[in-house]
Amino acid sequence: MTRHIALKHASLLRTPVTKSLAAIGRIYGSHSRRSISLVPMVAMKTVIGPYWDDVPLRRIAFRIAIMGRLQVYGGSWDLPESPHVVPSPFAQWFKVEEILHQPTVTPRMDHLKRRTGIPDVSDDIPVSPSSQKFRKTLQESGYQEQLPTDHPLLKLYRRSLSLSHGDESSAAKNYTANVAKMLYFVDAWLKDRKTPAKHWSQLLGTSEEPFHEYLSKREELGQTIATSINYLKNLNALYELALSCYCLEDPSFPQSFDSTPCPSRINDIKVVKQKLKLIYKNKIKNQPQELFNRKTEEARTVPEYLEVYKIIKRISESIPKTLTQLEEHVGEEGPVDVSTYRDSAPIQKHLSTLWRSVSCGLALTCLWISKHRSGVVTNCTVAEFENRKKEGSKIIITVSKHKTGDKEPAMMVFDQDDTAAHLERYYKLRTRVRTSVKELFITSRGKRLTKLYEEINRIYKCQLSANIFRRMVETQSRALGKETMSGIATALQHSESTALRYYQLPDSNEALRRQTTIDTVDATAVFESLVEDEFPEVFNPSPYIDVSNGDTVRKNLEKTEAFRSNPLASVSDQIIIRYQLWFTEYMMDERVDVTVGLLKGKSMRDVTKVLKSEGLSFFLRMNSKEFLTKVEKKLSRSPPAQ
Repeated sequence: MTRHIALKHASLLRTPVTKSLAAIGRIYGSHSRRSISLVPMVAMKTVIGPYWDDVPLRRIAFRIAIMGRLQVYGGSWDLPESPHVVPSPFAQWFKVEEILHQPTVTPRMDHLKRRTGIPDVSDDIPVSPSSQKFRKTLQESGYQEQLPTDHPLLKLYRRSLSLSHGDESSAAKNYTANVAKMLYFVDAWLKDRKTPAKHWSQLLGTSEEPFHEYLSKREELGQTIATSINYLKNLNALYELALSCYCLEDPSFPQSFDSTPCPSRINDIKVVKQKLKLIYKNKIKNQPQELFNRKTEEARTVPEYLEVYKIIKRISESIPKTLTQLEEHVGEEGPVDVSTYRDSAPIQKHLSTLWRSVSCGLALTCLWISKHRSGVVTNCTVAEFENRKKEGSKIIITVSKHKTGDKEPAMMVFDQDDTAAHLERYYKLRTRVRTSVKELFITSRGKRLTKLYEEINRIYKCQLSANIFRRMVETQSRALGKETMSGIATALQHSESTALRYYQLPDSNEALRRQTTIDTVDATAVFESLVEDEFPEVFNPSPYIDVSNGDTVRKNLEKTEAFRSNPLASVSDQIIIRYQLWFTEYMMDERVDVTVGLLKGKSMRDVTKVLKSEGLSFFLRMNSKEFLTKVEKKLSRSPPAQ
């Protein structure tokens, strides 16, 4: 061991080096004679990996370390049975506490430039708070703990979900995890009150208080009401199954004297179930306000359209350079291996970075062009890309598996330009990767690309997502009319009500458009009032003016001083009809006198003929019945012609 340290880590030793090596050798020797192995806590955490956060597994690892005579130093187990931290016995002989913390020296690679063409866009778009921070907060607060996977109730629930969703359903796993978190909190809540649950039915029938408290505390830490609603939906499904199946299926369920499920326990579960429904209704009632607040906040933080466009353009321009580097290194034939591990060579790690940049950059470009949900791109298979169709200058890729795939497949349409060419080049490299994964976009280790946005944030230092793209295009569509808004909603595969509720954000342009509508209504009301009050002065009426033509009336109204003083007013069909009626009524008596004068020596049967010959047939176009009645009365009163 000392020889290895002298060869590989001499720069970390305190001077004189020989003295430090001798002291380290004595430490290893003294522990070796007692069959004790020294292991740094950093190494232990690395080996356990993500399971470190699981307290039962960490406790098992602690006990195995004791049984295996391992002395773990330099960190805490965070367990009650191990309250003390064993200090590092090598602290005084090294410049740094742990050898594992030393930085990795990367050799120069003149023939392969590092991260060429990968832009740093951190200054263009602000990075949004990561969901990882929220999950970490929940973890530290203890709200991510779950019941053991072998808990009887979880076994029954998983068995039911496997029948309805399949054995490997990610949705079923998510439902089980949500329920397990809440029930763990309920179990701890009962233990704190010295009434631990002896059977799973006691977890469901105790009280609605721990469930309400659990959701409230998570919401205080940042969880949305929509997530709480999903938790309650999963919990309600569990209650339904417990009352209909599990109480009969589980032989350990408390029974009455006639071997039927205990009515008292069943009633307790039903009472809690009904109270949880009331909590659910309250969440549903409060969700719109939270959604409104979120949309208001997003309207302030969503990036400008031009900024996002510039970033996407810069990412797209970096893709061909990165593809060229990959193609030059892997050649034209043979399998492609870009996977990397802890002990991989620097060149291999760099190739892995290039692959991730190309895969994530192309996926993001596809999302930007199509505006589909991320699942459309990440679920696109190699076979679906191979079956793409060409229509003129467009290529169409049909994806069957996505969020609304049960209604219709999603179609991504691209011009046969740079993006299509980049996809073709990527496809040729992708088919040479040895993996059983069928998806087109994969990680450097040959796995399906699932954490796309985290990779984008890590590579390009910007927080972009399909949700941001969809909100931007939905918000912009509002200025283009209802038909365009409806078309955008159809293209994005959701309803107009969904677009209005979740995607369209309040912006200044929309506010101006709405205010213009209000101003138009106000100006129109003032204009119509002026027309009505100042009718004789405004129009200088004459019986010989024809107002039966609506277009003529509109032009006359727009020439008035009333309209010029209210430029935002709208000359509606309603005001035109009203003006025609006003004018006809106002001129009725004068038109009757004119008509009677023309009918001297003639009868009422000649009215139409006479008016038509004089070019006054428009007298009969409005209120003709009243007009003819007045003409007849006046003719009957007038003296007969000599």
